[in-house]
Amino acid sequence: MPVQRRTTNPMYAPAMVTFDFLLYLILVEHLGQGSVEAVVWDKDILGKEYLGKVVVRVEEWFGGEGEGEREREFGFDAERNILFTLPLGLTCASNPLQGRITIKLSLVHTPDMQNLKEFGSTYGELIKRSRPSLVLAPPTQGVGTI
Repeated sequence: MPVQRRTTNPMYAPAMVTFDFLLYLILVEHLGQGSVEAVVWDKDILGKEYLGKVVVRVEEWFGGEGEGEREREFGFDAERNILFTLPLGLTCASNPLQGRITIKLSLVHTPDMQNLKEFGSTYGELIKRSRPSLVLAPPTQGVGTI
């Protein structure tokens, strides 16, 4: 992981901080969620300090959250695939630090991919499979169950 020294606002070139993750639709479906989680740490001579994390649900990857916000495109270099900034959520009450993280997400085909499905179709399938299904919910004891 790249390190920026002596700054409270590190900026990284995309080539330094681009991560590729394989998405398996079957795993998204069985886990019942699809998200990207970024955890941020401050590392110095004394050790490392947890700054916070952000979780971006699959529904938020390419769709606008607010009124008038347009949908992002799927390709990394696409004109409408824009950066978005999110506040870091703290899970430790004793840590008063605050911060934001700016990220950009995209879908790309793997070089060996045989089935070149449209990204819109793939993204729609991710959203559909990331939502918990009532059909998969375990039965609870009540009227009509033993």
